[in-house]
Amino acid sequence: MRTIPLAALLLLTLAPAAARAQDDAAAERPRPETPPYMVEVQNGLRLAAARDFDGATAALRQAVQLNPSAPEAYYYQGEVHRLRGSLPEALESFRTAQRMAEQANEPKWQARAMQGAAETLERQEGQLAQARDAWLAYARFADGHRDTVNPEVARARIQAIDVVIEQEQAYVAVRQRIAERERENAQNPPQGQRRGR
Repeated sequence: MRTIPLAALLLLTLAPAAARAQDDAAAERPRPETPPYMVEVQNGLRLAAARDFDGATAALRQAVQLNPSAPEAYYYQGEVHRLRGSLPEALESFRTAQRMAEQANEPKWQARAMQGAAETLERQEGQLAQARDAWLAYARFADGHRDTVNPEVARARIQAIDVVIEQEQAYVAVRQRIAERERENAQNPPQGQRRGR
């Protein structure tokens, strides 16, 4: 029969007690408190994930009141508005987030807000040209902040918008030709066409 040395036995017995004492000491140390602003932002995100958009909007509005110069709450307000389908409000929130991020010199939030605004413009009827301009601004910003932002995302979106605009222009030209033919046919029906009985 093998015996366990006394020192090893003591370590085995005392290890759980030492771990508990360490946990107790950690629990007694004051924990850094989450700032109320971030509590409201986190609450807004939790409510948005639960699809409680009214609650999320209220929490994010409260966060803005607590810290009106921080961009995060404005950015997330834009996301919530967009989820609700309130695109003009989303655009306004993203643009405010962009201004606040620029003033605070926070390129990450500035880029996210610029992207949010460009994506929102793409979803709005008749705003493709403005969306393209927003993506161009994003690409220029990204070129100077490659550690934070990938400019290729913007360039891909610009390319896609250019294709859509080109197709729309071709479609408009085709519709005009069809309308002209219909007018001509109405004024001068082709010979041999039967008239009403």
